[in-house]
Amino acid sequence: MPVIRRALDLGCHVVVADYLPGNPGHRAASASEIVSTIDLDGILDVARRHHVDGVLTYGSDVSAPAVAYVAERLGLSGNPYETAALLQRKDRIRELQRRAGLPHPRFVHASEAGDLAAQARREALPLPALVKPADASGSKGQTVVRRVEDLAAAFEAARPFSRCGVVVAEELLPDDAMELVFEAFVERGRLAFGCYGHNWFCDEAHPRVPVGEIFPGAYGPEVVAEIDRQIQALVTAAGVRTGCMNFDALLSRGQVVIVDIGLRSGGNFVSDLIAMSTGVDLTAAAIHAALGRPVAVPALHAADPACIASYILHAHRAGRFVSARVDPAIEPMVVETRMFVEPGAAVQPYTRGDAALGVTIFRAPSPRDVQALVARSPHLCEVTLDPPTT
Repeated sequence: MPVIRRALDLGCHVVVADYLPGNPGHRAASASEIVSTIDLDGILDVARRHHVDGVLTYGSDVSAPAVAYVAERLGLSGNPYETAALLQRKDRIRELQRRAGLPHPRFVHASEAGDLAAQARREALPLPALVKPADASGSKGQTVVRRVEDLAAAFEAARPFSRCGVVVAEELLPDDAMELVFEAFVERGRLAFGCYGHNWFCDEAHPRVPVGEIFPGAYGPEVVAEIDRQIQALVTAAGVRTGCMNFDALLSRGQVVIVDIGLRSGGNFVSDLIAMSTGVDLTAAAIHAALGRPVAVPALHAADPACIASYILHAHRAGRFVSARVDPAIEPMVVETRMFVEPGAAVQPYTRGDAALGVTIFRAPSPRDVQALVARSPHLCEVTLDPPTT
């Protein structure tokens, strides 16, 4: 929704394509088509019929190859299809990092459960390991495995979410600090702007599903410089030309390790948070880049960014949504709350990103003040549900 609204504000005629008729973007856009974003030729047909001048995705990994496919076929601004296909696959990202000499978790990948366990034994994969689909997002199908004997079951949990049929198992690296999240804007193959912060997690929810983001991050200039170096190395190695990118990383044993890459803007309203923090509108930048227009960003990094954070409202069990109430302790800091569900809607426990109920955005004195809230994050919002659905 943010990119649709922003494009309309900029005077664009916006055509939305998606296979779910009920998604709100269909109602908000100038025109809409019920076509899956993994249907490359179907999306190309939509683009041709509407004579589009630009194509992009926003917060969605699954759509990135179709965006590049259309841009390449129609001679529009964008990235090569080969680049988008590479960066959608976690196994290929790890191989890219290895070839570029960048830090990365040790990993194995396979398209059969038995092969995954066999490779883990052969490569002496350190445990615990995170098992996940090679080309899914939103923490779908992920399992933490502590014994090689459990890899087969974890493979079966991940496989239904893998469109390419490949499942990855990689060592679960220890964290020195809160997980890192980056949003970057690339212009002509060069890192032109970066804003780097933190993901935060709630132990009562799925341990690998973020419940919020904080911008800027609570780390020093040497970490920022290393992030810059690794992003530029990956942009060059993958052949990225233009647009927004989203990264997740760890600071592990004193080293920055990028663990996930999206050739698109981040979900969970990350671009909105960055605009509030830095004044740099990456949503507008993504639109202008898709249209082949020059994008002016003030500097590689914003000076004196404000501390802006989000908290994803979520349920711990299935039921029907009644209401959500923010802890009075943070009420004075709240900028806005956006709900994704209406009262009475059936909701599921928050074990993957698409089960979010809404988001609260708040402003704090510093990133460390936000970090102080993390210890009591389960109590930042009270969600009321009717009894579980049967």
